[in-house]
Amino acid sequence: DEVTRFEKLMEEMCYIVATKHSGSLKGEHGTGRNVAPFVEMEWGTKAYEIMWELKSIFDPDFVLNPGVVLNKDENAHVKFLKPSPEANPLVNKCIECGFCESNCPSKDLTLTPRQRIAVYREISRLRKKGDDVSSEEKLRLSEFENQYVYQGDATCAADGMCQEKCPVKINTG
Repeated sequence: DEVTRFEKLMEEMCYIVATKHSGSLKGEHGTGRNVAPFVEMEWGTKAYEIMWELKSIFDPDFVLNPGVVLNKDENAHVKFLKPSPEANPLVNKCIECGFCESNCPSKDLTLTPRQRIAVYREISRLRKKGDDVSSEEKLRLSEFENQYVYQGDATCAADGMCQEKCPVKINTG
């Protein structure tokens, strides 16, 4: 199962980086839900306890980014995985990193390439449900399909600039 493979990969990677090589588990992105269960491994128990103490002082109701940086649920990294339903061969390659967005000339008018892909995936997911869609999902699908004609197709600059920054070279135009 892919979730189990991911879980084992995260555990092994975090151990190798944080414990074996005393490295940081983060790069240009913050901790996030994927790494939150491994913060104690990275920083040690004493520092981790201090982090929780500070969190309880400054955010006693735990309303600011709950579970994002500090999370006592050791399985949080597999519980909150974002689904990535199959849509079509081009769209399936997208990792939704957003590098494409800064190159999109129509980004201030309409959906960015990443947003178009996310909406297209949702449309595809709902269509695949066939008769198993709820009335709420039917309405959502209809609204998405109607809006996608303009937001996803008609207003795309179709210049291929999205592909220039895309690490997997997707051209959504």
